[in-house]
Amino acid sequence: LKPSTGFLASSISSSVNPQQTKTLKHLLEGSKLAGASISATGEMALVTISEVDTQTEKSSYQRRVVQLNNNKILATYRNSEVSQLQWMPKGNKLSYLYSGSVWVYNFDNGTEVEIVKGLNEISSYTWSPTEQHVIYYVNEKPEEQKGDFRRILTMEDRQPGWRNRQFLYAVDIKTGKHQRLTWGNKSTMMHDISADGSKLLFSTSYEEYLERPFTKQNLYQLNLSTGVLDTIWTDKLFGLSVNYSPNGEQLLAIGAPLAFGNIGVNVSDDKIPNGYDNQAYIFDMESRNIEAITRDFNPTIQDAYWSKLSNTIYFNTVDEDKNSLYEYNPKKNKFVKLNVSEEMIQSVDFANDKPIALYTGSGSASWSKAYQLNLKTNSSVLVDNTDALNYTEVQFGETKNWSFISSQGQKVTGYYYLPPNFESNKKYPTIVYYYGGTSPVGRDFGGRYPMHYYAANGFVVLVLNPSGTIGFGQDFSAAHVNAWGKITADEIIEGTQKFCAENQFVDDKKVGCMGASYGGFMTMYLLTQTDVFA
Repeated sequence: LKPSTGFLASSISSSVNPQQTKTLKHLLEGSKLAGASISATGEMALVTISEVDTQTEKSSYQRRVVQLNNNKILATYRNSEVSQLQWMPKGNKLSYLYSGSVWVYNFDNGTEVEIVKGLNEISSYTWSPTEQHVIYYVNEKPEEQKGDFRRILTMEDRQPGWRNRQFLYAVDIKTGKHQRLTWGNKSTMMHDISADGSKLLFSTSYEEYLERPFTKQNLYQLNLSTGVLDTIWTDKLFGLSVNYSPNGEQLLAIGAPLAFGNIGVNVSDDKIPNGYDNQAYIFDMESRNIEAITRDFNPTIQDAYWSKLSNTIYFNTVDEDKNSLYEYNPKKNKFVKLNVSEEMIQSVDFANDKPIALYTGSGSASWSKAYQLNLKTNSSVLVDNTDALNYTEVQFGETKNWSFISSQGQKVTGYYYLPPNFESNKKYPTIVYYYGGTSPVGRDFGGRYPMHYYAANGFVVLVLNPSGTIGFGQDFSAAHVNAWGKITADEIIEGTQKFCAENQFVDDKKVGCMGASYGGFMTMYLLTQTDVFA
């Protein structure tokens, strides 16, 4: 082909230097860590790797079992051979579904056994801690409505699949007998099984359009031996996720600040607390007393694990713009932040028999990895670094912290990405990114938008976490409630102006703004409030 007019041969150069910047290929292709879990003994890990076929654009998965003391791969499962692989509560046994049956492979003695048959309608399953039962869900679909008219039962009935219902079943491993546990016109959701395997917690929920947040929850305890059903609570406006304490005498409940009235609320000036700023509560089964253990703890609770070994609780939290792990001692009412190797903890799984956990995480300039965490020494060991194949030769620009004090006296934190080979005497176009809703923009490596990819294309990227986001304390997150974007927009505009004024490398005539979900609404709103953004 003849080059177009103005083509300069000198504009093309070659090099044997493997260093490169981040591209779409790094984002979409290659093997990537997708998850990890640990066996009951703490000796083995199940690591899931995903890979996109560049021809079909479909994802495939490889799951491999790794011996943690030497990183030796013991077994590999590819694609759809088996599904729903999970470690059993005891030993180094892996269970999975295959052709409507639950199978178990024991890595300690090398045996494979078909445990349960006839589960063709199963949607998911869980082992009881004693391994006496498998509890499983069956999804029931209604008959299709025929004719020209459709009756809408509630506003939610407009949603696809709203009429589907999930119910719980149990199979006794010794007898092979299946038993249906729940019925009704509402789906049932299992929360936990007691450590002795005798009791099960489940809930139902229903719409209530007259009160925020417009649904109510009922929580029940079912005795698996006698079939006796106890009601824990009914008509709770703010639903919670619930787990047993190791001795079964208490419940650890995670939910909104208003879940138990004002007991979990910590806001000033008659503010309305943010319903997404999840708190942790300890509910005593006998006395029905409730303790709001995180009321004065700023990080927001994502999930929790109550260890039977130490009787301490481990929390995975939204901690400002990071996801951090904390250990909580119920007797001393004390939180201790654990030393982990990444800024953003994506998942964490705990061994039943040893003080060891397995977590996955990433950072603003660190791709996803899996680590083994010794809970006694508070030290981490790398288990999987699959993504290094994509990024070892990729050059990233610096990521720096930045914050400002708004005209209302509020500290707003953020951080910014610089292009690789950044030159401070140059002017760079800048992207301002935010969510603006109830969650902060965390420092994970991927995220909804790839900041390093924009930086590699010559942009400075400023990320702001304005008032209203969780993880900074209840007072900070409450600013979002009923504000309808006003406070958020004002802080984004003011922060952008101050960032441009403080940094001469920003081309203030070429500043763009972007966000998704609430951030999409915020982008449209911002363009009606300012001319700062080009």
